Amino acid sequence: MFGLRHYTILLNEVFDTGFTSDGLLARLQAFLAAENEPVRPLSEASSELHVTLNNNRVMHAFTRIMGGEVRLHSCFRMQVTRLQRVDFIRLTTAGVCCLGIRFDGVVACAVSATGSDVRTLSPSRTRH
Repeated sequence: MFGLRHYTILLNEVFDTGFTSDGLLARLQAFLAAENEPVRPLSEASSELHVTLNNNRVMHAFTRIMGGEVRLHSCFRMQVTRLQRVDFIRLTTAGVCCLGIRFDGVVACAVSATGSDVRTLSPSRTRH
């Protein structure tokens, strides 16, 4: 199962947020609670609508918390020259179910359900 903590790990991995993962998680939880917009845990059986609703809620909260301005971490800035859409996707990597973050449809990195394996995928796959 993937919850808000997994989304937070991915956001902190690819963006220069200025927060620890726990700090960002607390802010996201508070914002989503105030908006009454829960992020429901994802499993392998979750529908695409469920994934899309979580994506919209998380990205809306993240954008508001960051004041509409975020920067990619330097390793991603060197690879991505133009970024239009950021979203999340369930995927399987090396036989393990993961939650990934995509830039314009290209997976940038992923985290396993344990939350301990944040992996950057092949740099050639993230070039735009």
